[in-house]
Amino acid sequence: MKKRGGKKSKTPQEKPWVQPPSIPYGPVGENSKPLLAREPAATYIRLTREGFDRRHLEELRSVSDLDLDTLARLLGINVRTIMRKSDLEPFRPETTERMLELLRMYEVGEDTFGGLPAFRSWLASPVPAFGNETPLSYLDTGFGIRMVVSELERINYGVFS
Repeated sequence: MKKRGGKKSKTPQEKPWVQPPSIPYGPVGENSKPLLAREPAATYIRLTREGFDRRHLEELRSVSDLDLDTLARLLGINVRTIMRKSDLEPFRPETTERMLELLRMYEVGEDTFGGLPAFRSWLASPVPAFGNETPLSYLDTGFGIRMVVSELERINYGVFS
């Protein structure tokens, strides 16, 4: 496996949530940008149109460590809708798009904080940049997710607000 920046590279198997079946991925070094974040817009559009299924939702649940009720609220769907879906039945494009945004955000957060536990802790803590509210409280809208990703990028560049 090729190394980047002299550090051990991570395989896609170590980050299952960024590997929907139809996305090709390569190795990621610790100093490289997250894989999902590097995907061209056309890939996001294609995946959104194809739709994610319950397997992808379970991967998001595992990554986020959120309960099903909270995750359903962030995705703008009812828990009963999730429970009625068969394993391979795709979600609507709007739900898939939100799942993609959340997965990308968790990937950037993991890279920023050096691990998912530290990122999850930050999400649940009041942050001045969000009016001393938790970033998690902003994740129920696409705009809120983009605000969190933007804040993570500022942290990566050493600009704290």
